[in-house]
Amino acid sequence: MSEKIVKNWVALADYDLKTAEAMFQGGRYIYVAFTCQQAIEKMFKALYVKEKKQTPPYIHNLLKLAEMTPFYNEFTEIQLQDLGTLNSFYLQSRYSDQMQEIMAQFTKDQAANLFEKTKIIYLWLKSKL
Repeated sequence: MSEKIVKNWVALADYDLKTAEAMFQGGRYIYVAFTCQQAIEKMFKALYVKEKKQTPPYIHNLLKLAEMTPFYNEFTEIQLQDLGTLNSFYLQSRYSDQMQEIMAQFTKDQAANLFEKTKIIYLWLKSKL
């Protein structure tokens, strides 16, 4: 696997993080959560390619992806909880038949908090590249 593939995953992750910010500015808070999850997932996949020189697995579970990293033991309990929270938004926003209810319950403050936590994890993961 080439450095070019790693860079592509990072570019996609960067795009998703910027999309999360745009969704926040536009008041589409549930999509902030979804694109935050996507940004972290893609950073994990960049790390997977870098470390294992293989195509990353076709999974979306951030906790499972974290377990596949050589630095899993460096994650704090709070980071692991935040990854679990992001996981739930991937599933809810993609597969829920109750999307209107979920969107109504996810507030601006929650979106801002999740976005800030995502940026911290994102930058930490990027430092591992």
